[in-house]
This record gives sequence, structure tokens and C-alpha cells, in this order.
Amino acid sequence: MHIRREEEYLRECHKQADESLILPESDLNRVIIYERHLNGMIHRDLHELLRLQAARAGQSVPVPLAVDIGVASETTENLG
Repeated sequence: MHIRREEEYLRECHKQADESLILPESDLNRVIIYERHLNGMIHRDLHELLRLQAARAGQSVPVPLAVDIGVASETTENLG
């Protein structure tokens, strides 16, 4: 009988711990935005490092290509 109570207690503790790890949607969206930004910074810096390493090795290094992309829409329903 005592073992069952301990098992139930442990199950409840695990359930509460799992639920506490789930972020509210607004916080999760903020984390996703930060992650996307950091990912872009890492890729940018990696490419710059590769360019510097190639230049140091005496290889011809082209100027990095920068592209601006704009999106326009008549309605906001496509901007999900």
C-alpha cells in the first residue's frame, strides 16, 4: 500500500515537472524569433570566417553577395 502511494506521488511530480517545462505561446514565439535571429548571425559569421580563412590562404575571395527580398500582399490573410 505504501509503495503505491509513493508511485502515485512520483507520477504526479513527473507530470508537474513536464507541465512546467512547457512555455506559454507568447514566450515560445519570442524564443523562436530569437533562435531564428541567432541562427542567421551564426551563418553570417561562419561565412565571414570561411572568407577570411580563404583570403589568408592566398585564395581569391569574391565579394559577399547581399540580397534584399521584399514581400507585398494586398491582404493580410496570406501573412500567417
